[in-house]
Amino acid sequence: PKDGCDGNLSGKIDEMFLSGLVAGRPLSQSDFVINDATVPGLKFKDGVLADPHPPTLEYIKYANKNAYAENGSTIDIDEDGVVVQSASQCVSRCHADWSCECVVYQPSNSVCWKRGGCRVDMFDDDNSHEVYVRQWANV
Repeated sequence: PKDGCDGNLSGKIDEMFLSGLVAGRPLSQSDFVINDATVPGLKFKDGVLADPHPPTLEYIKYANKNAYAENGSTIDIDEDGVVVQSASQCVSRCHADWSCECVVYQPSNSVCWKRGGCRVDMFDDDNSHEVYVRQWANV
């Protein structure tokens, strides 16, 4: 944590790997300010780790359904919806966010909400929304 940070910061991270590209080159430890006592054993892998999500957008549509906290999702990533051009663009927003498991799309005004912890069996019946659920890759 940065100097001056306070609060309960206890916890443990095991086997953490960082991987990615910065300006076309792989990340390295020199790209970060690291206190070895904070994350002991942190490793940087050579190259770039594979994206665990399939490159194609694989989502299942649930028409006339809605998902929000305690009604089909446990995390409202977007509390306020975002206006998009289409359902496809809404799905693309989810696909770009690894924490997103499903999106709610309201066709009447093209508003999109990202959600986490999605549970199809708990979606709310709602004629004005549709939910698109990400199909995770088997990695």
